[in-house]
Amino acid sequence: MDFSNFYVPALTCLFGAALQELSHWYQLRTKLQTSEYNELIKSNIYWLVTTLMVVVTPVGVLVWFSDSISNFKPRDFLLFGASFPLVFKSAVAAAAASQSTMKLGPKIKTAPIKTYLGL
Repeated sequence: MDFSNFYVPALTCLFGAALQELSHWYQLRTKLQTSEYNELIKSNIYWLVTTLMVVVTPVGVLVWFSDSISNFKPRDFLLFGASFPLVFKSAVAAAAASQSTMKLGPKIKTAPIKTYLGL
């Protein structure tokens, strides 16, 4: 594979993933004053995971489209970049749900990483 052709798709995917994250926070704009989201905004771990997800999204492009990057348009990579984090979070949440057991008792404060992944 010629990596010189990878820059535009990678940057387009990166932009798509960043747009998805902005859209997520825009949807939460009315809940940002609650203690749960207030703590999440201040969590370094949450922002580290979010940044890693946005930055790693172009790697998904390399793996998924490595043999046919030239067959796609930038809008395809933008959509892939926006959807990759959502698909990844859903897959992790589904895997975790299949391994969890029901617990009785008070609700325990969740860790920022669990909130990001929807666990």
